[in-house]
Amino acid sequence: MTGMARKIPVKIEAVEEADGGVEVFLRLDDFMSTGASFLADMKAFKTSYLEAVEAAKRADVPARAGRRVGTRRRWAACKILADFNRAESKFEIINYKEAYARDFGVPLRSVRAYLDFGSFSDGDVLDEIPFSLYAELAFRLNTLRRAGRLAAEKARLVEMGRSGRLPTRDVYRRSLRAVPAG
Repeated sequence: MTGMARKIPVKIEAVEEADGGVEVFLRLDDFMSTGASFLADMKAFKTSYLEAVEAAKRADVPARAGRRVGTRRRWAACKILADFNRAESKFEIINYKEAYARDFGVPLRSVRAYLDFGSFSDGDVLDEIPFSLYAELAFRLNTLRRAGRLAAEKARLVEMGRSGRLPTRDVYRRSLRAVPAG
């Protein structure tokens, strides 16, 4: 991290208690180097994490109930998690994939796609485009970025959505694989 103090690595783990809560853990070396004075910061971080996860769950309630939801609503839930993950903090969650998978209730393999989708701008997301196509785009995000094609691909997907010419997920996946690595 250039120009910025090193973040303190923490793990968010489930705790076997009656309330089934989570706890934030850090290595003893990191605790000793920061001192006990930052415990209030760690407690505030835990509270912020839990609030972000609960807000994302509330935004995603219809999908969790098995109802068809608009992609923009799913994006709103993903955006909450992505914004929390990028927020300025003294702490860095070193097991964020496992923590989000467990606490938000998505498959571990999908966490990165959810966070990447949540980082899309408002204009990149249309209800007409199913989340499955955005997930395919998210899985190829780094390749497209390295090839300098990410903005063009987002625009192409939005155009296909607006014109009603959306491919199936498998066809779209194959088209994304055809993009040369940069």
